[in-house]
Amino acid sequence: MIASVLTCFNQLFYTLPLHIRDFVDTSDVLSGMTGLLRSLGMSGAADSLAGSMANNGQLNPEYMINFNAGAIIFFQVLVSYLVTRLKPFTTIFWGVPVSTVVSFSVLVF
Repeated sequence: MIASVLTCFNQLFYTLPLHIRDFVDTSDVLSGMTGLLRSLGMSGAADSLAGSMANNGQLNPEYMINFNAGAIIFFQVLVSYLVTRLKPFTTIFWGVPVSTVVSFSVLVF
């Protein structure tokens, strides 16, 4: 049982990067990221990001895999800031239905 769970987890790091590299066109994601950095006034970071890619014009799979962790960190800080003044019971009471609605909305679309 544990071996099958670990095997499924490890596919995130073994198989997914190869699939992204070989079959996914990530040029739109790269251009969106560099455009966002440039609009924030970080042209040097955008040029550095575009120059550090292994395949010119394609985003490295390692960056794509880290989007999830980065989004969790960013939104956890944002949500924590927004709910600092709420009581724990109120936060849990409203967090459960909100997360349920958001989860099912993502599932539908």
